Amino acid sequence: MVRFTHPTAPGLWISLGIVCLALLAGCTETQKPRPRGFPRMELPVHAYQRFDTVTCPFTFEYPLYGRLVADPKHPCYYDIVFDRQGCRWHITLRDFRREKSDYYAAMEDYRQVVYKHTRKGNVLERELETPHGQGRFYTLYGEVPEPASFYFSDTLRYALIASIYFNTGNANDSLQPAIRHLTTDLEHMVATLRFKR
Repeated sequence: MVRFTHPTAPGLWISLGIVCLALLAGCTETQKPRPRGFPRMELPVHAYQRFDTVTCPFTFEYPLYGRLVADPKHPCYYDIVFDRQGCRWHITLRDFRREKSDYYAAMEDYRQVVYKHTRKGNVLERELETPHGQGRFYTLYGEVPEPASFYFSDTLRYALIASIYFNTGNANDSLQPAIRHLTTDLEHMVATLRFKR
C-alpha cells in the first residue's frame, strides 16, 4: 500500500498548533460592558444682560442664554431657566423687616440648610464681601441636588439667595463642564448684585 503525504504537513500542524495556543491565551480576559458616555453639552460664550424691575429692590446681571421666569405667588422670586443645559437657578428674596429677623439669623438658617447636603457630599464655603454687601458662596461636591449657591445681603434689610439645580438624573461628575460654566455665571451674578435703597 502506498501512503501519500504532503511535504509541508508537519510544518502546517505545528503552525496551526501555535495559532490555537495564541487564540486560547488571548481569551482569558472577561468581557465587561463599556461605561455610558458623558452627555454632550454645548456651552455658550459668557455674555450677560441686566435684570432691573421697579417691583424688586435689587439688580444683577445674568447670562443672555438664560430665560427669566417669574413666580406668580411671590413678586421677587424668579427662576432663570437654561434649556440646553437642563438647568435652572432658583432666586429668592428675604426681607428681614417683614420676617422679623436679621442678617445673621437669616444667614445661619440658610447655612444649616446647605450643610444638610454633607450626607451626600462636601461643602466649600467662601466669604463674600463687596462695597454693596456681604454673604457666603457655597460650592458643593458629590451627588448633591444643588452644586452651587450663594446668600448675599445688604445686612440691613434684604438678602438674595440663588441656587443651581439640574433637571436630570445624570451624575454630577458627568455634569462637571456645565456645573463649572454655570458656577462662573453665578459668581458674575453675585459680583454685579446691587440692592436699591
